[in-house]
Amino acid sequence: MYRKVKRHSFIMFFFSCLVIFNGCSRDDEDVIPRGFSGGDGTADAPLLIETPEQLFNIRYYPKKHFKLISDIDVSDYWQDWEPVGEEGKNEFQGAFDGNNYKILNLSIYRPAAENVGLFGVVNGGAIIENVNLENVSITAQHHVGALVGKNLFGYIFNSHATGEIKAQRYAGGLVGSNYDRGEIWGCYAHVDVEGETRLGGLVGWNDFGNIANSFATGDIQGKLRSGGLVGARMGGEIVNSYAVGKITGEVGTGGLVGVQWPMTGVEKSYYDEETTGQEDSGKGTAKTTAEMKEKKTFRDWDFEHVWAIDEGETYPYLQQRKEQIPYPQSGLGRIWENKGIIYMVAIFIGIWIMIIKRPQENMN
Repeated sequence: MYRKVKRHSFIMFFFSCLVIFNGCSRDDEDVIPRGFSGGDGTADAPLLIETPEQLFNIRYYPKKHFKLISDIDVSDYWQDWEPVGEEGKNEFQGAFDGNNYKILNLSIYRPAAENVGLFGVVNGGAIIENVNLENVSITAQHHVGALVGKNLFGYIFNSHATGEIKAQRYAGGLVGSNYDRGEIWGCYAHVDVEGETRLGGLVGWNDFGNIANSFATGDIQGKLRSGGLVGARMGGEIVNSYAVGKITGEVGTGGLVGVQWPMTGVEKSYYDEETTGQEDSGKGTAKTTAEMKEKKTFRDWDFEHVWAIDEGETYPYLQQRKEQIPYPQSGLGRIWENKGIIYMVAIFIGIWIMIIKRPQENMN
């Protein structure tokens, strides 16, 4: 009798979980926002943005799909932008396509704030692509980047930023912190970064995230753990990337990466030893300015679809035509996008253990 009641209780628990999960997964998905220039927020019909007000309002629909259809000068309306997405509350989990238009003059002055950028916190497999931020000016404290302050789980493609950032720590020209499911691909930053520690031209702190086919040219001025591309790296991979900005610091500086653990995971990536003023090894390969402007230096880089170079005149630069860039397909991302299936499987396993496996063990 007790065993039947126990099984009945767990069955009721199972259906309760289904109801809760279904309710939690809906959020804003069934809401069709008004006030945009078209679309319904789905992947096939993203909400269209052409005004600063519409850009601001994406925060109210963090799981929707958005697309810019015009350049936007943020300074016309806000001198102190409020980042989109708070950690644990309305984190951005949708998709934002900048459509290669420009977002101009983004200004944020929040000296005591963390998770600061156009987007504050990105999670849930969000996709941010084709975003061009120009003349950014940000002052904040921790986890600060022109595009994203903290990337917990998001894919950032084909985007760039110019400007300046001042912060204490975890600050990067494009992304402040890039965590273990964060992917950055085909991006660059020309942003001067100034602060205390974990400062990078592209990413301040890389915690098992991945960076590929990206570069940074901004100057970095800090005290500890400062690098031309990444300030500090704990795992993850850096592939086919480079940095050329001047690095100023006291301890733990590097031309490409300031400090890293482990000492593996940086592949086919370089820094200009003359412009950076660095000569470290094991965290990227040092080259002269002349070598950095020669195609032969960048062995196995894709100069057909991804990169281009004016031999002897320029550093490598990214081809910006989206249709030519083969975005990477992350197996983890595809699985996580179906997180509902994962939750269901986990619930079934739990029920199997509690009402079938354990009673059998007790009988033995």
